[in-house]
Amino acid sequence: MPRVDHWRADQYGRDAGFVSALGEPLLSLLGDIRGWRVLDLGCGDGRLTARLRDQGASVVGVDASADMVRSARDRGIEAFRVDGHDLDFDSEFDAVFSNAAIHWMRRDPDRVLRNVHRSLKPGGLFVAELGGQGNIAAVERAISAECAARGIDPERVPRRFYPGTADYARRLEAVGFRIEMLQAFDRPTPLPGAFEDWLRIFAQEQAALLPASDRDAFFSSIALRAAPALFKREERASEGSKAHGHWVLDYVRLRLCARRPEQLT
Repeated sequence: MPRVDHWRADQYGRDAGFVSALGEPLLSLLGDIRGWRVLDLGCGDGRLTARLRDQGASVVGVDASADMVRSARDRGIEAFRVDGHDLDFDSEFDAVFSNAAIHWMRRDPDRVLRNVHRSLKPGGLFVAELGGQGNIAAVERAISAECAARGIDPERVPRRFYPGTADYARRLEAVGFRIEMLQAFDRPTPLPGAFEDWLRIFAQEQAALLPASDRDAFFSSIALRAAPALFKREERASEGSKAHGHWVLDYVRLRLCARRPEQLT
């Protein structure tokens, strides 16, 4: 399975900036964080990390992408290139915050949770949102069908980590968290532009299985397969039968608030 640092802050901001905007409500779950030390796990370009700082916290951002870390630093964030599997903080943070990142840390999700738990001070808070069971299911079906049509071995196609509530509750409790809130919800998400632009960010691991010269056609074919489920057509009254529309992806999110207990039980 290819592991590449394909994230580019400018591309992400242009074609996926809605991810940070939709993460704004998650900040309220932290409450008053003035004077807190907060870790942003998977901080991306630092947009939400800066919001944490502006609310009075001392923040540290970590991300696996070198370009994202550079962008976060440009915002004045103390940021480091660290994968969630490799966090080595020990009882350092009042809170760990993560938006739309943990589902990418799929090699060993339980190790990531153990690292988060260890990073928190006793009584510390873990607030996160990630893709939940059924997230982008129509997209996944289109990608799988196109990979099969191109003769790609299904075992080589990267899999994503989108847990259900029962599964993730078990994982949280197994590493010692006390769950305060855990919920899954549908969030149909309009794209600001072309679906192919979204795919160039979020399906690059799958595209990496193909020669570079075939990748644009790969994205276009996926879009054709996904369009019946995800492209919302509208008629322009002024132009008769000419159709236009927009893409709405079938996002499912898992939102949680959990705490490292003050004392081991």
